[in-house]
Amino acid sequence: MSTGRGNGIAGKVFGALAGAILLATQLTACAQPGTVPDNGPGAARAGAGGAAAVPPRNAAPPVNAATASASETMAANGSPPPCPASGVRIVPEDPQAAAGTRTLELDLVNCGSQPYTVGGYPSIQVLSADRRPFAVTVTHRPAFGASPDPGTITASPGHGPFVILEWHDIVTNGTPVTGAYLQIVPREGDPAQLVVPPRPIDLGTTGTLQTTPWAG
Repeated sequence: MSTGRGNGIAGKVFGALAGAILLATQLTACAQPGTVPDNGPGAARAGAGGAAAVPPRNAAPPVNAATASASETMAANGSPPPCPASGVRIVPEDPQAAAGTRTLELDLVNCGSQPYTVGGYPSIQVLSADRRPFAVTVTHRPAFGASPDPGTITASPGHGPFVILEWHDIVTNGTPVTGAYLQIVPREGDPAQLVVPPRPIDLGTTGTLQTTPWAG
């Protein structure tokens, strides 16, 4: 009698184990491979190799590899753009700032093969980030220690004169103006050049910009 009951109990245990194994097999077959439940923001999901494959939901979007490579190539290359047809290139220096006054030197470099003669004041426009001109008044003033009309300057290849821009970051009434670009015509008849200053042209609400004549 005891032997029969033992065999019956053993059979039930074996049957239960077999059923559990069958159920586990079916669940595994229905599940998507390589996933675990999402346990909330920031929870990693294991891939086939067990590594975290999904970043937190608040993470920044991935950087486009092609864009990153192009940016790195430009930064590593560091070569200037081709020489304009006019034979000169405008190069901004680092701006200076003190007590609300800003100054920016613009160098005119003869990148061509012929002498370049220029005189007087450049034509200047302050542009927004989308390259729209601001209503800015550009006034003229003599360079430090120079006559109001220095005459003309002839620059040999590799050399050139400069101008100094000056403005004030003063905010009173109105909307402050912050320029992202400068559009400059070195002399009458030359094509305009788009110049990217190292820092924004923060004119405040003054709406004015001063420039010296070309000097060198």
